Amino acid sequence: MDGSGNAYITGTTGSMNFPTFGAYQSSNAGGTNDAFVTKLNSNGSTLAYSTYIGGSNNENGIGIAVDGSNNAYITGFTQSTNFPTLSAYQSKFGSINDAFVTNMNSSGSTLIYSTYLGGRGIDYGSAIAVDGSGNAYVTGSTISTNFPTFGAYQSTFVGIHDDAFVTKMAAIVV
Repeated sequence: MDGSGNAYITGTTGSMNFPTFGAYQSSNAGGTNDAFVTKLNSNGSTLAYSTYIGGSNNENGIGIAVDGSNNAYITGFTQSTNFPTLSAYQSKFGSINDAFVTNMNSSGSTLIYSTYLGGRGIDYGSAIAVDGSGNAYVTGSTISTNFPTFGAYQSTFVGIHDDAFVTKMAAIVV
């Protein structure tokens, strides 16, 4: 929810006629499921914007946060080699499942940045938060032995099944 009481929702849809309005991506990209991001007005009666976000395979939006300028930050996972990226930390798909981190402008019509986040295994973004400077904090799980780390408390995979991760994505000034 933003300071004006507008609600932000993310998830997944396989629908080819999901309601879009002011969309960055107005149609399903061809996968079984695309992630979606929807902003509803404060009483839930009107779409401020609603958009698909995805590539030719499956996506799921799982976590969403909003900054003081009403820009949305989304995380989840993708199985698409052509997931939309912009100003990406990681512009190439790792393998199987990658987490993603996407930052959309306040009208939902433009990406500020969008990146894969993962390695050669299965990676899921589960939750996201944003601070007053626009830095995004993402958490999730990975079984990738080459998950990208920097300044890490634990820089190597040690799990039997999966390890948790916490990643800080620096703000991009637009």
